[in-house]
Amino acid sequence: MKHIKTFEGYVSTDVNETMNPLNEAVVFVSDAKFKDEATLKADILAKAGPAFIAFLKAKGVDWPTAITIEESGNRLTLTTKPVVGKDLGVMQYGFKEVYLEFFGGGTLPKIQKATAEDGSDFQFEPCIWCRLHYAYKHGSADTFSQGSNGCNLYLPGTDNSDIWYDIANGVWLDRKEAQKAGF
Repeated sequence: MKHIKTFEGYVSTDVNETMNPLNEAVVFVSDAKFKDEATLKADILAKAGPAFIAFLKAKGVDWPTAITIEESGNRLTLTTKPVVGKDLGVMQYGFKEVYLEFFGGGTLPKIQKATAEDGSDFQFEPCIWCRLHYAYKHGSADTFSQGSNGCNLYLPGTDNSDIWYDIANGVWLDRKEAQKAGF
């Protein structure tokens, strides 16, 4: 897939723009490796989890428990086993567990089937946006539960919790990286 960067954002030579109800351009791209919705979703589900782990490590975060990204309806969900006990350091005296999640976004790409000049008819949005969040349950093992809560997780070197999954390249990007890529 060839990309052209414009002031309007991510554009591909295989692009088809339509307007959504808010009069915002929705960009659709095609890629030869994605023949239909099933191959697109299968690729996302196979690669998004390992790519997320690599993304965290590149940002200096070594999450100590299992990470899974799966489809839930038309969204990606991030599931981690919670960090508990001594792995929480001094926070173990106030938190029962801490885990990661997507909070907002995660919608699987919209699909468009329109015949292109090259004969391909399968197009999709090029990325998936999410907000990275960590959730926690208050209280220690010795006390009653004080409820649960969460907040945005700003990875080292970032000033927000927005992340994007670049579908064609199978990588996660922070805001600066996504802007550089044209998302």
